[in-house]
Amino acid sequence: MIAHIYSGYLCAVYIVLFIFTSCDHSKSNIRDGAYFGADEKMRQETMLKLARRSLYENDLDRSDSLLHKVDSLKLSKSTLGIYYLTKGFLDYKNGSMDSSFENIETASNLISESGSQEQKAQLDLVWGLVFEGSYLLSEAEKSFYSAWNYYQDHEGSIDAFFTLLGLVRTSHVKEIFMKKAEILLTNEEMEKFRSFFYHSKALCTNDLNQQQKLFQEALKYNNESMNLRNELNLYTSMALNRFESNYSDSAFYYLSKAEKLISLGHIPESKLVHHYIIKAYINLKTDKLKIAEKAIAKAISNAGSFKGLLGEAYRQKYFIQMAYGNYESANKYLLIYINLKKEEFQKRQDYQLALLSIKYELQMKEGEIQRLNLYRYLIVMASFILVLAMTISFIAYKKKVKKLITFLKIKLSTTANRLDELIYKSEGDHDTFSNNSDNSNMHKSHVSNFKNWAEYNSWFSVYYPYFYEKLKKKHPKISPKNIRYCICFFCGLSIYDTSRLLGVSSDGVRKAKKNLQRLFGLKNVQDIQLYLREIERKVIPPS
Repeated sequence: MIAHIYSGYLCAVYIVLFIFTSCDHSKSNIRDGAYFGADEKMRQETMLKLARRSLYENDLDRSDSLLHKVDSLKLSKSTLGIYYLTKGFLDYKNGSMDSSFENIETASNLISESGSQEQKAQLDLVWGLVFEGSYLLSEAEKSFYSAWNYYQDHEGSIDAFFTLLGLVRTSHVKEIFMKKAEILLTNEEMEKFRSFFYHSKALCTNDLNQQQKLFQEALKYNNESMNLRNELNLYTSMALNRFESNYSDSAFYYLSKAEKLISLGHIPESKLVHHYIIKAYINLKTDKLKIAEKAIAKAISNAGSFKGLLGEAYRQKYFIQMAYGNYESANKYLLIYINLKKEEFQKRQDYQLALLSIKYELQMKEGEIQRLNLYRYLIVMASFILVLAMTISFIAYKKKVKKLITFLKIKLSTTANRLDELIYKSEGDHDTFSNNSDNSNMHKSHVSNFKNWAEYNSWFSVYYPYFYEKLKKKHPKISPKNIRYCICFFCGLSIYDTSRLLGVSSDGVRKAKKNLQRLFGLKNVQDIQLYLREIERKVIPPS
């Protein structure tokens, strides 16, 4: 019974030593205030790192002191989850179970919302440690495996090493994880944790001789990685191991080594309860009743609210009284032990149910978050497909409209040219009719026989040799270009024929008509031909 409880205690002590993946992955040169700067947020996060580091080194008092200095309101939301996780695990190791569960549940919610895989792995690692300390080994194994799913891709980290040690203690295939953990020890940064490896390995063996060798190996590397409290635990466990192996002298030797550490006065009495129980047990079995009685009295006075430790202390008290022959006192202590065990059993059941309840709620929330993420992904994909379909439809429609516009432009241009031709012929007919001129009709009937303006102008000069001089005399500033238009309009040519002869557009011919209307001061363009014919008749040619 003593060996079983003490093994559980050593496991619990060991658990404290390797919490949190975020326990400052940098070298171990952080000191109080080393990174404290003007930036308040950085200062708060640095204190949180130091608090985690102290917990990592099993200095619970310093960790608690630093956590009290951290202002959680000044932490980012993602860091806040680690703050509550640190606080919750510290409460758990200090025995404040209700507060511990409340803080861990808050941390679980914050970490789930952050979506950080690293923080999720930190949470799973802490869950594994808490479940292991609560004797829920199957749940602890699941949590360690969940953390390992992340850390196996980050094998060089301290957290991966301690996750492996958790699997060593809880998994049925511990040899595989033990080999992986031992491989990591080849890393220079991990070498200082070799003591933890041997300590954990010792707790997993039933061979007492092999266990003693492993304890000695752990003690060998103590200077680099463990404090006085851990060294004391190793000496006490080695004393128990030697006593169970029937080496009483060796057992008392290790007890004396432990007593020397206690005499330094650096370890609080509240942290020595397990040592006093083991000391009482060994002295009781060797009939040193007075020493055993003193040791168990110290254990009872310092056990505090730890019902399991207090119950075991009263159990040893019962055996001591039986050895003295005080059966009435022995019966009284036995009843106290039984009641404490019942109370502890009921409380442990309540805690286990609370732990499983929190874990279940967290899994439900994680499932809900995954479903929401899936819905969000589906909505984004549906939106993308819809936008893509609309874009493709728009491009196809745009191409179709472009083709249609091109077709309509061609058709419109053809229709416009045909319409112009008809209008031009209609205008020519109107001019011919209004002027009732045989020459005009003659000029129009011959226009198709001329290939260009030069031929037509030569032909026109034969019939009207003085037209140019008369027009120039009437309008001295008229340009040669406008004179060409005047000749065409004088002869009653249509816009179409004028456009062909002069090599200009139909719009250019219309514009020229408008310009000449303004130049001659006429009311409308239809009067241009009459005006030009009037010039040809009345103006006396130059001598």
